[in-house]
Amino acid sequence: MTILDVGALVAATPWIDTHEHLIEESTRLEPPRAGSRVHPCDDWAYLVWHYALDDLQSAGLPGEASTLFIRPDVDPADKWTLLAPFYERTRNTAYLRAARMSIERLFGLPLGSETVVEITRRMGELRRPGFYADVLQLAGVARCQVNSLEHTYCETAQPDLLEQDLGLTDLVLPTPERVREWETVTGRGVSSLDDLLAVVDDYFTRFAPRAVAAKLGIAYMRPLAIGERPAQVPRQAFDDWLHGRALEAGLSRTIEDAVIDRGLSRAADHHLPLKIHTGHHVGNDRMNLQDVRTNVADVCELAKRYSTTFVLMHMGYPYEHEVLSATKHYTNVVADLCWAWIIDPLATRTFVKRFLVTAPAAKLLCFGGDYIPVENVVGHAQLARDGLARALEELRDDGFLEDREIMELVPNLMHGNAERVLGMHDRSTT
Repeated sequence: MTILDVGALVAATPWIDTHEHLIEESTRLEPPRAGSRVHPCDDWAYLVWHYALDDLQSAGLPGEASTLFIRPDVDPADKWTLLAPFYERTRNTAYLRAARMSIERLFGLPLGSETVVEITRRMGELRRPGFYADVLQLAGVARCQVNSLEHTYCETAQPDLLEQDLGLTDLVLPTPERVREWETVTGRGVSSLDDLLAVVDDYFTRFAPRAVAAKLGIAYMRPLAIGERPAQVPRQAFDDWLHGRALEAGLSRTIEDAVIDRGLSRAADHHLPLKIHTGHHVGNDRMNLQDVRTNVADVCELAKRYSTTFVLMHMGYPYEHEVLSATKHYTNVVADLCWAWIIDPLATRTFVKRFLVTAPAAKLLCFGGDYIPVENVVGHAQLARDGLARALEELRDDGFLEDREIMELVPNLMHGNAERVLGMHDRSTT
């Protein structure tokens, strides 16, 4: 009897990538800008900057060295000198492994002191109109879903490749730049809470039919629980909040809760899923692990109140058992492994195994790179393929799956579930 080659099946099956922060290709084709939060440099350091730099800093890389490392005017060879001692302390992590895999597959070179200048040169050769599609094809990604860091909703130049989320986080935590954008898009001034809620309505009316989901990332700043009946607030208090002036914490939460409530209500009206950050925080020295631990419980309360589908991102790591329980119990909660394969690939592989013997397989979304640089998707996608294949093989070895079941599962886990949960079909307002 022929045994199914699970690795080959997974390798031949395309991903739908459920979560990226890719900037527009046109932005990448422009010169980098020192201090930019999305495009600070365009040499080899850019491929180590997003996520991997967090682990390097955790291992002792000083802040001033980190700043120099991503400056566009520092020589690529000198950047390796800055990094080298800390790289050896850190190269074991999946963040660094994914960066190396991306570099090796794209440019045919290992990462090291003798190669960084040539890697930078080859990056320049790759970076031309159309290179996003080329890189994603190498990664085996049919299309990406992007939570833009450039706009609340990005009118992308590549809608068939880069499907877009509507950024509810922006609307809850506004910046002056975003307020100006909303006023331009909607023609509304924002000087009161009612004005802002009207902007929320406008954004969902305009963009929900074209969006794959709304995205809420406020778990970085606060618990996810919201009050039952968010109150109105005085205009002066709203103005202080909008412009970042000191305001009593409870009042700030009241305003945020009102915007979240309106966003969740409109998401339900438009049959638009809500992707919600749960679990580990990017960066260093700021995560409130106590709040992280309540993320999933807080979402469960929201799932009772709002009829939209809640997508629990990042496996809720390190509290992934709560995600498994919530997904099993709540009809409108699904799990997404975006980012998880490079946070903790062994825990993610174990989660896949536990999920597939516990919860409906149709409620598991298995890959999202979560990157700003498109090149890094290549390594992460390969790590995810390797992990998924191993998980399925181990379930077969343990007697939980047969080959025929694996053949049915793989296309759904890699793209079918995403098409069904996050597809832009059967959308209508009520």
